[in-house]
Amino acid sequence: MFIYFLHFTLRDYIWLKGVGFSLVIWVIVLGTLLVQSQAKLNLQSADVLVTFFAHLVYSIALAFAAGKLYTLPTRPV
Repeated sequence: MFIYFLHFTLRDYIWLKGVGFSLVIWVIVLGTLLVQSQAKLNLQSADVLVTFFAHLVYSIALAFAAGKLYTLPTRPV
């Protein structure tokens, strides 16, 4: 999905796009799954912060890998 996103927005500010993409995924996952399983899980605020920082690390790795491995097709001028 991130590569598809990069295909349309180009590679400018790839690190910022990686962080934004990862945090949107974090909000979607935490917002949907936490509501459904809140009774079974007893999450403290530290647990939520750990998942937040894990997604930040994921976003940096995602942007690095996409920047190194993905080459955008050239567009005619």
